[in-house]
Amino acid sequence: MWPVTFTHAWALWLGTAAVLPLIIHFFSRQRPRVVRFPGVQFIQKSRRRSFRRTRFKHLLLLLLRMSLIVLFAFLIARPVLRRGDAAAEAGAEGTPAAVLILDDSLSMTFRAGGLTPFDTARNRALELLAQMPAGVAAGAMSTSHPRGKLMQDLDALAGRITGMRPTTGSNSCWMALEAAADMLAQKGASRRDVFLFTDMTRSAWLGSEYRHVEMGPGVRVHVVDCSTGGVNGAVCQLLYEGEPAVVGAALGLKAQVVASGGPMTRTVQFEFDGRVMDRRGVDLEAGSRETLSFSAVLSGSGHHWGRVSFLNPDGLAHDDSRTFTLDVSPEVSVLCVEDQPELGLESVSYFLRLALNPWGEGGRGVFRIERAGPAKLDELSLGPFDVVVLAGAGRMSETGWRRLAAYVSGGGGLLVFLGPETGDAYRGDGALGLLPAQVGPVVVAAAGSPFGLRIIKADHPFVAGLTASEAGLAGIRYRQCRQLRPGEDGVELMSFGPDYPALVVGGAGDRVAVFAGTADERWGNFPSTPAFVPFCHEMVMYLAGRTAAGIRSFPVAAQVPIMFETSRWPTVVYVTSPGAKQRERLLPGTTPGRQTYWKTDSPGYYRVDFERRDAQWQGGFAVNTVAIESFLEPVAFEQVRDRIGAGQVTLVNEASFAEGEMGGGGGPGELTPYLALVALGLLLAECFLANRFYKPAAAPSQAPE
Repeated sequence: MWPVTFTHAWALWLGTAAVLPLIIHFFSRQRPRVVRFPGVQFIQKSRRRSFRRTRFKHLLLLLLRMSLIVLFAFLIARPVLRRGDAAAEAGAEGTPAAVLILDDSLSMTFRAGGLTPFDTARNRALELLAQMPAGVAAGAMSTSHPRGKLMQDLDALAGRITGMRPTTGSNSCWMALEAAADMLAQKGASRRDVFLFTDMTRSAWLGSEYRHVEMGPGVRVHVVDCSTGGVNGAVCQLLYEGEPAVVGAALGLKAQVVASGGPMTRTVQFEFDGRVMDRRGVDLEAGSRETLSFSAVLSGSGHHWGRVSFLNPDGLAHDDSRTFTLDVSPEVSVLCVEDQPELGLESVSYFLRLALNPWGEGGRGVFRIERAGPAKLDELSLGPFDVVVLAGAGRMSETGWRRLAAYVSGGGGLLVFLGPETGDAYRGDGALGLLPAQVGPVVVAAAGSPFGLRIIKADHPFVAGLTASEAGLAGIRYRQCRQLRPGEDGVELMSFGPDYPALVVGGAGDRVAVFAGTADERWGNFPSTPAFVPFCHEMVMYLAGRTAAGIRSFPVAAQVPIMFETSRWPTVVYVTSPGAKQRERLLPGTTPGRQTYWKTDSPGYYRVDFERRDAQWQGGFAVNTVAIESFLEPVAFEQVRDRIGAGQVTLVNEASFAEGEMGGGGGPGELTPYLALVALGLLLAECFLANRFYKPAAAPSQAPE
């Protein structure tokens, strides 16, 4: 069954005008006057035959004219023949429905010439609305705000489209298509169409390999390509590969730049805390990328920010720079305890101190080292130190162990290297209550078979950091070591062999580590191998509670938490957006010590100022665009078409309400062209018959006298 629906069903009432020719016919008839005249019977007989023929001609013309009026009413109503599932999907007496979707992601703002792709999309959408006849139910939405409703006020809809602006976030088209399908499903429409205006980039169809949207068999999706082409360069990624973020460390940064749409030549600049640190030139082919390395010395603790950017912006300026923030900790303070702290090169802790700070006194090292004897633990304040290292400290007292236990319970770290000096002093109650392993006798390796160091627990944070440093343990050899028996809270991380733990971590807060070998070369070659430096760095950093360095940034449109310490005085928070001349004061939040800032539509550095009655300080956060927005290469339409379940999915360059563009508007189910041909034929027939029937008869010729 192929039911017929009408675009403008109200126009069918115009067909009632077909009775007008009939009324005019009856009211315009002339009644003949009867005159009695003898000898006219032959004339009356001939008149009756002529009257029948004339009445048939008039009746035929009357029917033709009435049919023409009915056909014109049908033409105005625009009948549509619904076929198969499409007929069942659409309402029998509904109006046409269309949803217009504008892709407003960052890539739509690329300016290659006078207009951006979003300007083109908005202009074409407005032109499409101007073509729509009255009575069409239409809706409009953007991909960043996929919601709306169908309305017949096309002027209001045009105003909404005019007010749309592109965003800097990454917004794919899938959610907007799903919302459009829901809108059309709620409307009993004679036909349903979706017009999607996009530049067909990867950000527009993010996740197309895994997505699928079902629009319905009666829906036609018209993807309008608004791409303009052009070359775009972007700083798409920043990676931190330097030392831990501690004062004196080296900031190592890798910036990845990419070219899209064609080759480019750019100058890349690295800034740190607003100061230009380095500039590099880069030449890229189309679709290629390059990684640039930058470095700087972290000379001060606290909050820092940096940026890698192009000196010459291109058509998509938002991705020409990438900003980051970094919180730098003060240097790590280490107290090295040994029996003879006055010794120099002959000291047991020499290799340890050299590994932690090769620059010595006054250098820029991450670690600040002080030395003391075991007796000093009874009177020395341990609060200023992050980690205490016992290296060759055999003269430990019970008071010293109690002081260390209190220090560790307060958050300090303790690293113990066991050697020939560590005897009975490490087996007392104080040592047993603090160390995560019981210290046993010295174990000597078999001749020609020294102990090797191997990893037992690879997922531990310290071991993971050591592995990331690419430190190799294969060449480490120990001739002898101390026997360790891990306690209940002890975790064996490294081993010298079966039943010979080499490194055990545990204690209060997992802040105590015991190594079964010496910190010098008396028992093995570990201190002279390349692995000893990262071992000491990672272990001291772990015990000090300093995590690996990490630069931070947020994607655009993200809600950024702003944290601060609370006190009895209220804290006022101000945020200065990129390029803003005035700072914005935030209203007090409901959670003490926490604010949330959500106006992050512009990429860049956001400065945060904190003011309190007793203090003032500064912070900030970085906001960057999503990297996928920078790739302007188009997605293959076939890849998208196969993921959209609809009656028809087409890729067009122009959106139009003309025949063939909209479902039922001129396709195989549109009856208007055929009715127009029939009406034309009837009109020609009416003209021909009228001229033929009402042709004046020729005047009879007079007979000669």
